[in-house]
Amino acid sequence: MPDTPTASAPVIRGDEPGSFPHGVLAERHPAVIRQVGESFPYGPEQRRALDALLASCADGVIEPLPADADPRDRERWAAWGI
Repeated sequence: MPDTPTASAPVIRGDEPGSFPHGVLAERHPAVIRQVGESFPYGPEQRRALDALLASCADGVIEPLPADADPRDRERWAAWGI
């Protein structure tokens, strides 16, 4: 196997209209979230969570990790430079 380049891959951004990440976040994810919501008999709490996830995709806002997030997730988040 050839050597892997040492440079890291570019950051995937969702705020560039016409880019693959933007299309996934703005179109594909919301469609999947809607399908999931329509396909399963979720209760009010799960429906609110799905609605919040859908709003997050639509608004393009990435919320910070909650204070009680897994420390490994927090380390990855920091390593990505977010």
